[in-house]
Amino acid sequence: MGDKVKQVMNTTEAAEVLGITRARVRQLIQSDSLKATKVGRDWVIRYGDLMRFASHRRGPGRPRKRRRVK
Repeated sequence: MGDKVKQVMNTTEAAEVLGITRARVRQLIQSDSLKATKVGRDWVIRYGDLMRFASHRRGPGRPRKRRRVK
C-alpha cells in the first residue's frame, strides 16, 4: 500500500488539515462555505472540495484597512 490521498474525510480529519476546530468545520458547512454531505450522523467532505476551500481561505485576524491615496 502506498501513500494514497483519501478521497473523502470526516470533520475531524478536515479540521486537522485546515488547522481549525471540528466545531468551526461544522460552522463552515452550515453556512455553505464548505461543501459536505451528511452520511448518517456524520458529515463527509470530499478532498477536492476541502482543497478548493483552503486555497481561497484568507489568513486569521481582522483584515487591514485600506489606505486612501491622495
